[in-house]
Amino acid sequence: MGRASDVKAGFISPMALRRSTRLLGEKAASNSLEFFARHPKERNRPRATLVRHAKSESQLESEQDESLLDLQQEPVVYEADGKKQSRKRRKTIQGSVVDSNTESKNKLPVDVEDVWASRSWAPTEQLFRSVKTSLEYTHGVIPHKPSDHSVVDSLVGTILSQNTTDVNSHRCFQLLKQRFTNWEELLDADDDEVAETIKSGGLSKIKTKRIKDIFREIKGRNGEISLEHLRNESTEKIKEQLSRFKGVGPKTISCVLLFTLKRNDFPVDTHVNRLSKRLGWTPDSATREETYEFLNRRVPDDMKYDLHLLLIQHGKIICQSQKADCTACDAKAFCKTGVRYLPKQTQPEQ
Repeated sequence: MGRASDVKAGFISPMALRRSTRLLGEKAASNSLEFFARHPKERNRPRATLVRHAKSESQLESEQDESLLDLQQEPVVYEADGKKQSRKRRKTIQGSVVDSNTESKNKLPVDVEDVWASRSWAPTEQLFRSVKTSLEYTHGVIPHKPSDHSVVDSLVGTILSQNTTDVNSHRCFQLLKQRFTNWEELLDADDDEVAETIKSGGLSKIKTKRIKDIFREIKGRNGEISLEHLRNESTEKIKEQLSRFKGVGPKTISCVLLFTLKRNDFPVDTHVNRLSKRLGWTPDSATREETYEFLNRRVPDDMKYDLHLLLIQHGKIICQSQKADCTACDAKAFCKTGVRYLPKQTQPEQ
């Protein structure tokens, strides 16, 4: 079972047959494919699931390659007399006693590069360039526009862009510039007046407080509301200083670096994070912060600006959160979902 006859009968796809044989060997692949024949919905599970069903529990315990064991299972604890403890008792012990070697097994480390880069699905430079070329075919080449904004302008604009559309955030920024002569005047203005000015962008009171708090802190440090001195600092120093401000996260800092300070950084917003998962660049469980730490190191510097904007454009128009138009996507050959929409004769070998 699990061989060519099963393929012809429609139990398992040729892709799964090749993949399982390559990962597990012929004998183990046969066992795995028998499982998939009985449970068709399990075919698209990740690599660790394929291995789990193909090998016995004793084999898994002796497996040296921990990269295959993404699924952490609750250990069985025995009492002194050799009897198996109850599930409730095991959970009590596990909650009170933490092994320093296993404390963070179920958590991705801060430096995700060390873990993700070694996996079989880790994206390569050639893959990034191929996806970029495909997206340019759809959306055109991204023009590099010079920025005349100050660092503080960019910081304010990015805060205004939180939880709203680009159109709304740009309108709010222009309204602030028209209403107040400079940022000093905004800081001295009544909170309600500022919130009323930017109410079309949503969360106006929260954004007003964040902007004013940042202005006060900047003025307290520098004597004026200016961060132009950051242009001469290292990227790490800029990240360190901007991260001190409440409400300024990795995405905001990365946008300031890329668009205003012209540093090679790769911001990850909700669109970039979503598409990175669909393209298989990061695990489905990845947070935006983890995706940023990983892709910022792997995406080539010369294409960070273009690829970032192309992914955002693609996420807004074609690869939307709830409704992806895979038939209109020129990058579907690289996508876990979109590949299904390729003609059978052009589907890539796995």
